[in-house]
Amino acid sequence: PSDCLRLMSEESLMIDTSEGTDEDSAKNVCKSNSINALRLATDLDGNNVVAMHMLAAMTGGEDGDGETDGKGRASNEFVSA
Repeated sequence: PSDCLRLMSEESLMIDTSEGTDEDSAKNVCKSNSINALRLATDLDGNNVVAMHMLAAMTGGEDGDGETDGKGRASNEFVSA
């Protein structure tokens, strides 16, 4: 089994682990937890360009309104980080 599926059976700080009953649903739970963690990281530190870049990559560049920024490339801040 994948690492995500294995995490569903272990004690972890992830949310909704009870929904990860098979390989695909476990991957969805892991992805949701990852996106939530990156959103929290950017909320706590608005200058965290690495977290912002990773969040944009995972969400297709969507901002909070479901709009995309249209850049399609890494920001200068991320490249410099």
